[in-house]
Amino acid sequence: CDLKVGAETFPGINTWRANWIVWQRHGFERPAWDNAVQFKRTILDRNHFPKDSGFTATFRFSIDTPQPPAAIDLAVETPELYRISVNGKPADFSKAARYNDPRLLRASIASLVKTGENVVQLEASPFDVHMELENIFILCPLAVEPAAKGFRLTSPKSPALGSWAANGWPFYSESATYTASVAVPAPATRLKLDLTRWNGSLAIVTLDGKQTLKLGWPPYTAEFTVAPGQHEVAVQVVGTPRNLFGPFHHPAKLRMRAWPAAWAEFPESQPPGASYDILDYGLLQPPAISIGGVTQ
Repeated sequence: CDLKVGAETFPGINTWRANWIVWQRHGFERPAWDNAVQFKRTILDRNHFPKDSGFTATFRFSIDTPQPPAAIDLAVETPELYRISVNGKPADFSKAARYNDPRLLRASIASLVKTGENVVQLEASPFDVHMELENIFILCPLAVEPAAKGFRLTSPKSPALGSWAANGWPFYSESATYTASVAVPAPATRLKLDLTRWNGSLAIVTLDGKQTLKLGWPPYTAEFTVAPGQHEVAVQVVGTPRNLFGPFHHPAKLRMRAWPAAWAEFPESQPPGASYDILDYGLLQPPAISIGGVTQ
């Protein structure tokens, strides 16, 4: 984001660093709630700041499509603490819905966005100790592609096997379901499915929308008793919040663990999107299906 505090400006800095600057310019050694616990009311009792205190944080994102999407939301933590605008027009959070957390709210900005560069501005005045400047989130059905700085929004691709990131969803954190029709010849009565290459927190295998097996640890194998005929097999791969929240820049490329300071590692300027540390979630190749002991 671009940060303005008083007469100082900090263009293109990491949001984590911007939050620290905001607190330090208002008399704190560090963000008061970051990896810390309040003693009695020592933080809240300092919540008396002049009208000319506060800051402005400006975020930018690019829509590289002929027309902006018909549905697009902006999610901001504690939006009620700020005056929020998109391309100079107020964003309405009066009917905002929860997004992942009770204080992280999403609201439509479809009427405010345009093709090309879009500017989201958070104005905070006066400063309040409940303000912690965090990342914002743009939620829409477009694809995300690496750019020279970060990413840009582009036309969506057709869903396919493989990494969600390679399919244009590098920050996707929910789930995807893959279906296939399988013919079971007589006299076979057993259908076995082996997930050979996939990545996620959980795989849910369903047969004909009725029988379900959840696979959370090896061996990633589901076996069903079936009647001869045509059957539909579905594999739902469930992701994690890792690609949504990061950390994206830690030099150790952390896997399966993180701690508050892990987000403190980042380049001085925003790197290309291809340099972000993104995990390859998804069904990476078709599962092996065995019918009566014969693999397909």
